[in-house]
Amino acid sequence: MKAIRLWTRGLRITLGGFALVLMLVAAGVWATAAEPEESAQGEVTVTALNFAFEPSTVVVKAGEKIRFQVKNPSSGYHTFTVYRSSKDRENALVDADVPPRQDQVIELEMPDEEITLYLVCLPHESLGMVGSIVVKANP
Repeated sequence: MKAIRLWTRGLRITLGGFALVLMLVAAGVWATAAEPEESAQGEVTVTALNFAFEPSTVVVKAGEKIRFQVKNPSSGYHTFTVYRSSKDRENALVDADVPPRQDQVIELEMPDEEITLYLVCLPHESLGMVGSIVVKANP
């Protein structure tokens, strides 16, 4: 009888832990599905969190010069690196270091054509710290 009670208690703890993990995953998925931020008169603020950019998607105008305010409130080192695509990694459009608890201002002129640029933190790419800059003729 005691073994059954211990097994039941362990099952409840396991199920409770599983429910907590599901809630956290659901909250994380919901948080990453946020609306893309549109540039406001050439300025965009991007926060480099532990392993994510917030917002993860930014919409800008083609040919516009954008001033990115990149904030890093975390204790980790990040990069703000932009390529033409995830596969075209020859020449970064920008590759800036963002040290822990510091901010960087990065100016980047957007391409003239509509394209989705690949934003990545190089040290944390394998952990999913990627985003996109959607360049549109009229966002």
